[in-house]
Formats: sequence, C-alpha cells, structure tokens
Amino acid sequence: MAAWLTWLTNGCFPAIGLLLAGSIMGALPGQESPQPPPPPATPSSAPPAPRPPLSLDDAPEPFVPKTPPTEADADRLHALTLFSTARALEKRDEFPAALRHYERALRYDPGAKTAARQIVLLADQLHRPAERNRYLLGLAELDPEAIDPADLIDLTEDVDRQDVLRRVIAVYEKVLAARAEKKLEKSPVDVLLQWRMAEMLVLDEQYAKAAECARRVIEALKEPKQFGLDEETTKQLLSGPRPPQSLFGEYFLLADRPDQAEAAFHEADRLVPDPALLSFHLARVEARRKKPGPALTRLEASFDQGLTGRGLEPYKLLAELLDQLGKKDELVARLEKRLAKSPEDAGLGYFLAEQYRQAGQFDKARPLYVRLLAKQPSAA
Repeated sequence: MAAWLTWLTNGCFPAIGLLLAGSIMGALPGQESPQPPPPPATPSSAPPAPRPPLSLDDAPEPFVPKTPPTEADADRLHALTLFSTARALEKRDEFPAALRHYERALRYDPGAKTAARQIVLLADQLHRPAERNRYLLGLAELDPEAIDPADLIDLTEDVDRQDVLRRVIAVYEKVLAARAEKKLEKSPVDVLLQWRMAEMLVLDEQYAKAAECARRVIEALKEPKQFGLDEETTKQLLSGPRPPQSLFGEYFLLADRPDQAEAAFHEADRLVPDPALLSFHLARVEARRKKPGPALTRLEASFDQGLTGRGLEPYKLLAELLDQLGKKDELVARLEKRLAKSPEDAGLGYFLAEQYRQAGQFDKARPLYVRLLAKQPSAA
C-alpha cells in the first residue's frame, strides 16, 4: 500500500494522489483525519423571511350554538350584568344605588338567592323594614332552611293581604317541618314560631291546624325547661291582660275541640282568676257540645257574677240558647231584667234596642238609642 501511494504521489497525478492519500490514510485504522475548525458565528442583521399567508379554500362559518339562547338565558345574562354593577356600587359604599341594581337583577333572575340575600342585608342596613321583609319572604321561599328562624317572626308584621298571608304560612310550614325532621333541640324560637303560626292559620280560617299549633304551645308552657324557656322568658310569654291559654281556648272552640277548650280556659283562670269570664267560656263550651240547657245555666251564672266587657257576644249566645230550647219569646223579658241590674252595660242596651226595633216597638227603641249615643265620647 505504501509503495503504491509513493508511486501515485510521484507519478503523473501528484495532486490527485495527495488527495487520495489523505483520504485513504484517514480511513486507516488508528488514524484520525484533522477536522477543520467551524467558521466563526457572525450575527445576522437580516430579518427572518415572512411566512406566506395562510390560504384556505373556504372562509370559516360563524359559530352557531347547537341550542339557541332563549329569552330566559338573555335575562340571566342581563341579571349577571346588573349584579356585577351592584357589587361595584356596594364596594364604593353607594348603598341605595347598589340596592336598586340588586333588585333589578332579581327581577330578571327570580331564582338568584345571592341577589335576594344582598337585598335583605342592604335594606336592613338602610333601615327599610317593609322592603327588607318583602324580600326576606322571597328569599325564604327560595331557600327556607337558609333563613334564621328568628327572622321569620318578623314576616308576620307586614302581612296585609290574603295571598301574602298564605305565602308566609307556607314558609312557616316548611321551616317547622325541616326542624322536626332534623330533630333539632327544642328552643324558645320553636314556641314563638308555633304561636305565630296558630295566629296566621286562624286568620286564614284553617282552624284545625291552628288548634294543633296552640296545643304545642300549651305543652311548651307546661314544661318550659324542655324548650329552653327560662323563668323570665316564660313570664314575658304569659304577660298581658289575659293569659295566652284564653286565646288558645278560642282556637280550640273554632276547631270544634270543646274538651281542649275547656282545659285551656280553666288554665287561664288559674293564672288570672275571673269567675264571671270563666263561666261565660264554659257556657260557650257547653253550647259547642250541643247542650243548650247546661250552657244557659253557665251563661246566667256569668251574668250574676258581673260579666262585663264582652260586647254583644253574651246576648247573642243567650238568644241562640233560648231559641234552641224553644224559649225565644223569653228573650226580651230576660234582657229587660238584666238591663235593670246593669244599666251601664252598653252592649246589653244596644242589643235590647235592636230587639225593640226589629219588633216595631220604636217608642221603646228610641230612648235606648238616645241614651247610648249620649254615653259615647265626644269627637271634639
């Protein structure tokens, strides 16, 4: 190989021989051919060549949602915008403006609990109780369990229509049912809720439900410690001209539960004794039991004991009992006798004057009316 290379380099093609010799020698085992150093890097001052524009055969079609937005979707979007504006106004302490925007947001999205809650808070902060309670009722309808039960008591303060009354009743029923289902510890709030519930149910003429609520309140008053009622709170509940048991007795009568009514009236008399009033209530209980004879006896006893302040009610009951006993013709004579003993009883005088008028006895009715009018307080 060496001799051949010597001939090639010394022969006719010395330059080619040298090049081939270098290549061949570099390829021999154990031999390394020198590598030329890399050229020095020089910064390029020319900008990169621009990319060619993207070419599409067809222009993209506008996005069309699979389900077109509805009017409700648009309302919710508008509500969100109003809510965001209200938030910003609230952070700047512009509370009246924030309240207006929250209310508008709720009108566009009636199910927005957060907006309803902020309205209640801001209305309370701005001392607007009627506005607060109106939206509190709406919030309670959306999420009854999220409302503090003590706040529900305020809802009854602004009930001025029958439809509002029934909405409040429905909320109370949900709250009381949820508390019973969770078996929460009994508290004074439960007693107050049952009490208010009974009052509203009577206004809505749901007497059976009202009586059941009254029964629960009476049980709580008998065992106050089981409901977390301390002595001072119990006294406040029992304070007033008449004990609540007297009121609940009325509810029991309306629900046609004479036995429970009788027990309630006796308990009321034990707390605040009034024999004449008790006899009158027991007369009504006997009348509810369809026992006109015992009822008349109780009623006469109440008159003898000096019953006053009941208006026309005792004398209407007297007329009903005498009619049931077939003694209707005795009514006027009994009333005249009673008026002679109690000339200051305005209810009795008016009822007797009406009997005279209905019977065409105007000569007797007129003096009674004149005397009653003279006793009326002057408007001056």
